[in-house]
Amino acid sequence: MARYREGETLKALAAEFGVSDAWLKKQLIRWGVPVRDVRAARLLRAQQQRNPR
Repeated sequence: MARYREGETLKALAAEFGVSDAWLKKQLIRWGVPVRDVRAARLLRAQQQRNPR
């Protein structure tokens, strides 16, 4: 949850843990984590590229 909240993609996390994107999205919703839509994900990625850690 923390890694997703920090900006890691749902797809990348699902692949790392060997689960489907759909399953992980369902779990995040169940756990009360706000799921980003495509637009929000793009904005976050653009912001991270401008301000790398």
